[in-house]
Amino acid sequence: MHPSGTRRTALPAIGFNGIPVALLALSNPIGVIFAALFVAHISVGGAYLPTKYYQPEIADLIVAVIIYLCAFVTLFKGIVANLFKSKKEQKANANADNGKEEKK
Repeated sequence: MHPSGTRRTALPAIGFNGIPVALLALSNPIGVIFAALFVAHISVGGAYLPTKYYQPEIADLIVAVIIYLCAFVTLFKGIVANLFKSKKEQKANANADNGKEEKK
């Protein structure tokens, strides 16, 4: 129960918008500025959508999709980097083995 006597059921999204901003900017200080402007534009613009055709929560859905896509990009970058690293190590090991065989 809020001190004013009203009951609040939803958390404000202001703090939660920092998560997609940081993910979208990849924690780059300059990128955070532009990502924050982008997410703010989506959030404020979603409030002005005509409620007859769209629900105002569509802006939250768009931000959620951004979070998932940023997380998937980071995940795929790690997977691809590990694949290339392991292939490079295998190639280096194969070259080292070939060099040992030629010296014998």
